[in-house]
Amino acid sequence: MGSDSFPLSISVDSDDNDEDRRVIPLLNETGKNDKVEGEILERLEKGKRDDMDRMEVVQREMVETLEDRIVNRMERVFHERMDRLEDKMMERMNSLEKRIVEIEGRVVEQDDQRLTNKLKMEVGVVERMEILTNKLVGRMERLTNKIVNMERELDNKVEDVEN
Repeated sequence: MGSDSFPLSISVDSDDNDEDRRVIPLLNETGKNDKVEGEILERLEKGKRDDMDRMEVVQREMVETLEDRIVNRMERVFHERMDRLEDKMMERMNSLEKRIVEIEGRVVEQDDQRLTNKLKMEVGVVERMEILTNKLVGRMERLTNKIVNMERELDNKVEDVEN
């Protein structure tokens, strides 16, 4: 009967084991919850990084589009101006050739000095046109350099945004 007189000690041990069995699954469940929370946080961070990457790509594409538009516009303006200048030069040269032919046809001994002066004037006009052409070419080169510098600056800004 001695062993029957202490049934509480057995049940206490039994309760301890039951409590351990209840606590261990709770700890496992807490660990699972922590793992799930970690995965959720990791996915949120990855989504945030993906959004940032997408925004960077969109910004880069916008900058590249702007660069392309600027370059295309500058090239179009350059070519339009060169075409107009070429047309004007050809008109002027044709006009000069016609004048020269007319002048040569009417050259007379007494008009020799006057014709020489006119030719000098026409040569001066051609020289002036050459000077203006050179200035225009210089301006176009500066514009081209500005475009190149703008492209470099935009590239640097894109790199800064990427970094």
